[in-house]
Amino acid sequence: MASAGRITVPARFLRPLLRELPLHGVAPEEALRCPGGPLPAAPLLRGEGEIEREDFVHAYGMCTCLLEQAICRPRAKSDARRKAFELIFDFMVAAGDLREACLRAAQFNAMIEERGYTLALMVEGDVARFTIDLNPSVPRPPAALIAAAMVFFHNILSWLTGSRLELSGIGLTTARPRSADPCLEMFGGPIAYGEPENYLAFAAADLGRKVIRSADDLAGEIDHIAYDPLLCFRADTSLAAELRSMLMERGRRGEVVPDSVAAAGLLGISVSTLSRRLRRENTTFLKLKSECQRDIARQLLRHETLTMAEIAARLGFVDARSFRRAFLDWTGMLPSAFRANPASAVR
Repeated sequence: MASAGRITVPARFLRPLLRELPLHGVAPEEALRCPGGPLPAAPLLRGEGEIEREDFVHAYGMCTCLLEQAICRPRAKSDARRKAFELIFDFMVAAGDLREACLRAAQFNAMIEERGYTLALMVEGDVARFTIDLNPSVPRPPAALIAAAMVFFHNILSWLTGSRLELSGIGLTTARPRSADPCLEMFGGPIAYGEPENYLAFAAADLGRKVIRSADDLAGEIDHIAYDPLLCFRADTSLAAELRSMLMERGRRGEVVPDSVAAAGLLGISVSTLSRRLRRENTTFLKLKSECQRDIARQLLRHETLTMAEIAARLGFVDARSFRRAFLDWTGMLPSAFRANPASAVR
């Protein structure tokens, strides 16, 4: 919610995690020590009032971290957890579509072994299920922690594709509580309890949704994506995200990345309107085009056998030399070296 320029989150979204803490020997007050000062525990445990967004994401994140530490002691550490978040975001944002993003999430968690979750994507007919098992990282997780994991993955899958992922159902392995977790109720889909697996169900057709975000879009957003249950309800897709999606899609189809005049025409607006609206979003056409050229170049070098001159032409460069110079600026290495060893890029 927003009021007089302030963004707030209802306290009821924090209550299930706060109430779970004492059951594991943790005082709720420990999670409520925010940078701007401590939040009052009593009304928040009753789910009363609103919390400033930055205080909410801090407290929500602390609740999940403290719970994991209490359950997994001494394995869970907040600094390692934060780094894992950053790494999985970087890993998933490189996906081309939602299907690949789900598979990358599962692959990343498998790679970090006992510190990760067990994730899987299953498709039956026209329904896709993204299953979320907090083991081996968190054995026997409480319902509130499972709900927090679902918020995390629903947020990141929605954010990556630029709009909220509509859920057709939610499955939980836990027994039916007296009242549903308000974070899960926000999703709108029916909640089934006592299921063999925890899952988010959605239309299989959505797996084709394109990833329109880049690693640069993550700046300042990681905590919001991880811990704000209302993230997907706050705003529609920005023009920058729409433009990036269009540029990336043309690159994937083998078409030349357009200049600002052509891009504005494709979007049905004037060049001046394009520039003005992008400035409002604190970016420029040249910045977005450069980011897309970089990402398309990486994809072509990984998966295609095009020559450097052919890649340069597809990206809109005048010649291969200009492309090599740009790629060196983007990644710290020449495109030929990247093609030989993509994992060695420094940025």
